[in-house]
Amino acid sequence: MNRKISTVIIVFLLGVIGYQSGIVDSFSHKGIKCDSPEALNLAKEIAIEKAINPMFNIKGIEVEYNIENFNFNMIITKKYDKDTGYHECTANSEIIGNFNFNKTAKPKVYFNIFLGSEKVISLGNNQYKIISPIWYSTEVTDDKKQYYVNLKFNGDKTKFLK
Repeated sequence: MNRKISTVIIVFLLGVIGYQSGIVDSFSHKGIKCDSPEALNLAKEIAIEKAINPMFNIKGIEVEYNIENFNFNMIITKKYDKDTGYHECTANSEIIGNFNFNKTAKPKVYFNIFLGSEKVISLGNNQYKIISPIWYSTEVTDDKKQYYVNLKFNGDKTKFLK
């Protein structure tokens, strides 16, 4: 009986010491990781709604488009704050879609200006593959019920928040 009580007390004390020293925090991951499906899906949604859609709704540009595929490759967590759960991330975005530009537009220049694309590959029939660096961060709200993704393409001058 005394042995069980001693074991419980020792386990309890080790838990208190682990909590106070921060060792236990390393097992409980706060925040949303850079490569989590939640963060990537929200980042894609933000990129399409806040960057790509407005990019093609400029008067005089006249572009019809359909995004077929959107991926993040080479995802890197550059910074992680264990107290707040803040993650700073970089990746290469790879966008494949049909882009029907008017005759005067130059797609490669257009993608470079708005997305800071490193590479634009014409796949034929108005289909393009655009590779562009992207930066994003993830944060969890104070109540731990929601999270935010801030996103910025290389060519952007603003941050997008959802």
